[in-house]
Amino acid sequence: MILLAVPDDAIAGVAEELSRIPDTDWSQYVVFHHAGARGPELLESLREQGANVGVLHPLQCLSGRPSDAELLEGARARVEGTPLARRLALKLARAIGLVPLRRETPWSDRDRTRYHAAASLASNDFLALLSHSLETLRGAGVADDELLPTLLPLVEGTIRQVAAHGIAASLTGPAVRGDAGTLRRHLTELRAISPRSAEIHRLLSLSLVELAEAEGLEPHAAMQRTLRRPRR
Repeated sequence: MILLAVPDDAIAGVAEELSRIPDTDWSQYVVFHHAGARGPELLESLREQGANVGVLHPLQCLSGRPSDAELLEGARARVEGTPLARRLALKLARAIGLVPLRRETPWSDRDRTRYHAAASLASNDFLALLSHSLETLRGAGVADDELLPTLLPLVEGTIRQVAAHGIAASLTGPAVRGDAGTLRRHLTELRAISPRSAEIHRLLSLSLVELAEAEGLEPHAAMQRTLRRPRR
């Protein structure tokens, strides 16, 4: 079994190089890659040489540290490939604590990209959002060594609320309560620190208003005006 844990854009090239190794019976090998947004087609050069090929993508924030193994338990995994590769990937995933993602139909290229984009929104983009939040808190005069200790309990509390009650029941804040005046002050101060942070907050607040409306709440009309026509 070979796992190609390399950048997405390098997978096909590495597979091509491996396929040229002389005197290799590739029918004795199963080869996986870990690219969440791509399918087994990246390993086509090896499949043509007789290898069984597939994908095993753990849906978790893995940074290369030994402690990453603790994060695998209960995380979902996307599995696909030739029948033998898929059976082996399922066995390997379960052995290390991953839960294979249930899927009734084959993955299309669009489905894979949307799946991976969803993961990026929840993990990578969240880190960028947290970075904006830390910078804003620093702008309020909070000491650097207090930034994360101040925000992490809030982040953890939000995740716990969502885990226990779902997103709709966890909605809170000025965008949901209809506090247009508070949100206008947010946007004014954020523009002084970072126009990008202000625009991110405006767009996400607009999404919160729409979520609230979908739950039957009715934020004040002034909130919609504040969010849809940002002041320059």
